[in-house]
Amino acid sequence: MGKAVEGSLMAFGYRDLQGATKNFSEKLGGGGFGSVFKGVLPDSSVIAVKKLDSISQGEKQFRSEVSTIGTIQHVNLVRLRGFCSEGNKKLLVYDYMPNGSLDSLLFSEKNSKVLDWKTRVLTTMRGTRGYLAPEWISGVAITAKADVYSYGMMIFEVVSGRRNSEQSEDGKVKFFPSYVASQINQEDGDFLSLLDHRLEGVADLEELTRICKVACWCIQDEETQRPSMGQIVQILEGVVNVNQPPIPRSLRVFDCQENIVFFTESSSSQSSQPQSHTSTASTQSKNTTSNTSPRS
Repeated sequence: MGKAVEGSLMAFGYRDLQGATKNFSEKLGGGGFGSVFKGVLPDSSVIAVKKLDSISQGEKQFRSEVSTIGTIQHVNLVRLRGFCSEGNKKLLVYDYMPNGSLDSLLFSEKNSKVLDWKTRVLTTMRGTRGYLAPEWISGVAITAKADVYSYGMMIFEVVSGRRNSEQSEDGKVKFFPSYVASQINQEDGDFLSLLDHRLEGVADLEELTRICKVACWCIQDEETQRPSMGQIVQILEGVVNVNQPPIPRSLRVFDCQENIVFFTESSSSQSSQPQSHTSTASTQSKNTTSNTSPRS
């Protein structure tokens, strides 16, 4: 059906994938970049085929990007098996995930299983458009810190069990990260109000506080203020403490909650270090931050 083109990647024909998916009849999900369908190859292996929407790059660029993605192999990442590129038809072929995606587990109304708190903590430690860092829009150079931003946005959804942006009955858009930031920066912040209501308050409050602070550090406007993934792992494992994060200035755009007090630019610039070593944590106040920016 497919032929190897580079490394272990296979080039599939559109008709072949159309047949494997029974004319794309079983939809698994979708997002800002396309829809995903279940399929079966002639060797009986099950695949997930993503049909990409509005792909503007040329053939050479598409194949180059696919080749790069194909070199990434990790036990916690879904393997890219191949692709299809015929005219304006661009598809990606992945291994099928029988347990579904994190998105479906958190948000699907058909899913009766509620992830408990322990499972959510492990997910944040292992790890579409709503997750894109500001630099993707501003045009500045993209670094690994852009992925850190996306990771932070994912953490918010793991904690709350809902999408970060929701429209209320009065038509206003509520942005969950704004609410988290407001609670973190209140002395009597209600952290349990951030938790997925389906968990009925069953969570480790210390872990919940730590994870929410990490998420707020991850979505800082300046990439130099975001922690590296190595630092994030240390914080989540409790090896180092996490300092009080400033509220990102960009969250002002999404201010739809009452009594959210945003930092001024001067106060925001005073805090630029997400962590302090545990050995020195006892000598520091809860809100103390370092003036040294984290760097990867």
